[in-house]
Amino acid sequence: MEKLLAGQEIPIVLGLLAIGAVFLPKTVWDAKTGRYRGYFNRPAIAILIFVALAGGVLSYIHGMPGPDVATNMGVYVTVVLFVSRLCVEWRNFREHKIWLHRQYHKLTDHEDPRVW
Repeated sequence: MEKLLAGQEIPIVLGLLAIGAVFLPKTVWDAKTGRYRGYFNRPAIAILIFVALAGGVLSYIHGMPGPDVATNMGVYVTVVLFVSRLCVEWRNFREHKIWLHRQYHKLTDHEDPRVW
């Protein structure tokens, strides 16, 4: 197989991280009900398997031996899980902050100067 140049590898790695930041949080957190579904549902597991396989293929193309390929697969999955968890927590923090602001104005009978 052909080896990738350093400049060709960067978009692939950024694409894998983007999957962790965009698609995985949508499968983990149900926005309609506000409930946490966890990482053990079919879409989330499918995304994690895809990330592991893509990371493994990328390592294999670089000519790494088997144990290094397996290690890199684990690293890619761990980074994607970490990034997706940060995105979920940030979204929850932002929505909870808005909810607290609305509750304050309800309880104090102040008019809310912001239009939501």
